[in-house]
Amino acid sequence: MARQKDRDLAEISRLSSELELSTFLNKGVLQTNSEYKLRIVELERENAVLRVAESRLARTEDRLEAVEKKLEGEREGRRVVEGEREELRERLARAERRLEAIGKLAIREDQNVGPLAVGSLPNAPVGVVIRV
Repeated sequence: MARQKDRDLAEISRLSSELELSTFLNKGVLQTNSEYKLRIVELERENAVLRVAESRLARTEDRLEAVEKKLEGEREGRRVVEGEREELRERLARAERRLEAIGKLAIREDQNVGPLAVGSLPNAPVGVVIRV
């Protein structure tokens, strides 16, 4: 009977050790699960922040694209206006040359004595009097 008692005590001791080890492992698993759950909550918060930032970035990119399109349209308009300005400068230069030519004709007219003829130069203003 003493032997049985020793075996029972040994079995109790073994089972007690096994129970302590199981409890320790369960606590570790439970603690690990809790840590994972906390980390998941943190990641969900970070994900929400990133989604908000992504939305803001998308809106900013859309506004930038709209501004770039507007700027390109304004550049095109400027090119048109500059082309028109250049054309007007050329027309002004031609008009100044015609005016100068008309002035030279008037000076020659004063120097020459001859009949008066009314006519027009190509592209000259209407009513210009030219002496021949």
